[in-house]
Amino acid sequence: MTHDEIRDSIAGYALRALAVEDARDVEAHLATCDECRRELALFRDAAATLAAGFAPVEPPAALRGRVLDGVRPRARFGRLGTGWTIGLAAAAAVIVMLAGLAVSLEQRLGALTGRVESETQALALLADPASHVVTLSGSAAGSVRFVFDPTTGRGALVAIGLRDPGPDFVYQLWLVAGATPRSAGVFRPASGTAVIVAVGADFPRYQAVAISVEHGPNGAARPSTAPVLAARLGGG
Repeated sequence: MTHDEIRDSIAGYALRALAVEDARDVEAHLATCDECRRELALFRDAAATLAAGFAPVEPPAALRGRVLDGVRPRARFGRLGTGWTIGLAAAAAVIVMLAGLAVSLEQRLGALTGRVESETQALALLADPASHVVTLSGSAAGSVRFVFDPTTGRGALVAIGLRDPGPDFVYQLWLVAGATPRSAGVFRPASGTAVIVAVGADFPRYQAVAISVEHGPNGAARPSTAPVLAARLGGG
């Protein structure tokens, strides 16, 4: 490839979007060209800035296929030059990467919205004189309270200082009516931060609230271990 074709290929090389043979041509040229090495450094810095702070998320397979189909050269239009083909491949790689970042941002926004709603509900309940507050106790260290309003059916667990149950486990919250516990959600502790789990239920039906340690990420249909924390609700 010529110097200009190599320059057209730098973006694709930075994003690892080139074929092996083309990548070797670029590497051989980079060994002798300061200008192209500077160009490569700029592209890598830009890619790192875009990706900073986002967990990698695989974009939908259908989207990847549509993007690549859209830029793939068609025989009826004639063969494109090497530089154009590589440039289009690099553009496709950038679009796919940005699609992954957009998915990650949407997921983070959804999680943040859910957390704000849970915290708002907990604060409203704690400020409401009609709410009941019970403190859970047991073998797990930490400050764990459950606040609920029997009339409106709104409740929230507020947990601080619980120990990490391990990478493969979660804490699971249960509402207990007789011998039939009902799952009210799973959570993991956050160091130095309160974990709030919003709960909606017909609380007068339940006699107790409990927490057990279960396999993650979704917990169990029924408790598989004895509760590590529990408190009476006074219902039933």
